[in-house]
Amino acid sequence: IFGLAIASKITALLFLPIIGLAFIGWMIKDKKVVHSVIFGLIFILFSYLTVRLAQPYLFVNGNLFDISLNPKILTNWEELKNFNRPDAAFPPALQWINTTSYLYPALNMIFFGLGLPIAVLAFIGMVSTRKHSVLLLLWIVLLFGYQGMQFVKAMRYFYPIYPILAVFATAPRIKKPLLYCYIFILLLPAIALLSIYSKPHTRVTASQWICDNIPVGSKLATEHWDDGLPLNLSSTCNPGRYQYIE
Repeated sequence: IFGLAIASKITALLFLPIIGLAFIGWMIKDKKVVHSVIFGLIFILFSYLTVRLAQPYLFVNGNLFDISLNPKILTNWEELKNFNRPDAAFPPALQWINTTSYLYPALNMIFFGLGLPIAVLAFIGMVSTRKHSVLLLLWIVLLFGYQGMQFVKAMRYFYPIYPILAVFATAPRIKKPLLYCYIFILLLPAIALLSIYSKPHTRVTASQWICDNIPVGSKLATEHWDDGLPLNLSSTCNPGRYQYIE
């Protein structure tokens, strides 16, 4: 599972310290150093082989004994990293310039990612955490601490901690009528979010407005990196009606 996570996104390596701490805790508890070392080596071997199988492009060649990384991928990572800087002037990244580290992603997770009910319950669960939940709590702190200080604060970068937050938000032992109310409250934010699909997409609405209000042959300004409007909605509403200045 860890190998598949790394093959999907390299930042899954952030979870390695948590796994390492779990191994150390197990070794201290069972006092079987040899067993711990053997299982640790098995973990490393299977993680490595899984990454080789699931993401072969990550390595420079198909030789299992050559762990050299593909220089093209390293170059791509560096390029992406350079895009995500305040001084890069990369259009999709401009939205992050005036955002506050930690506060901005936290508010997005509370009100949109999780929804307020789950966020409150998850917080209560974290505050009242038991000993066996410390590693889970540490994972939340580690990933949020790392991603929260980055320039790009997209909510999707925090997805790996959502399942753990859901664990902390688990319902207490309550009777069925209250349980149904509990579930309904948790579903409200999701239902509210899904309501956006009950209306036309904003780009479709904007395209129709342009065709209805701007005369044929008019000149429209569009940014070179963006997809211009109107969309090709019909024979009477399409990009061919207008001239474009980039």
